[in-house]
Amino acid sequence: MVCNITHVDKKVPYFNAPIYLKNIQKIGKVDEVFGPITAVKVRSEELGVKSEERREKRREEKRREEKRREEKGEKERRR
Repeated sequence: MVCNITHVDKKVPYFNAPIYLKNIQKIGKVDEVFGPITAVKVRSEELGVKSEERREKRREEKRREEKRREEKGEKERRR
């Protein structure tokens, strides 16, 4: 996954530096730094994996919730 540097200082991050969200949640580390000095971008393999894992977890939770609703609906129909 590729990220833009958005902090005011526009300092170039070092390799293996942690990547944080605005709410100070650590989401990965810097694997590659590229782009011009005025528009630095970083790439992180770990970041993409974690976000994909979160998406899959949400999908699974949604499937479980839909299954519960279906089961609840069937029980009410039987009454």
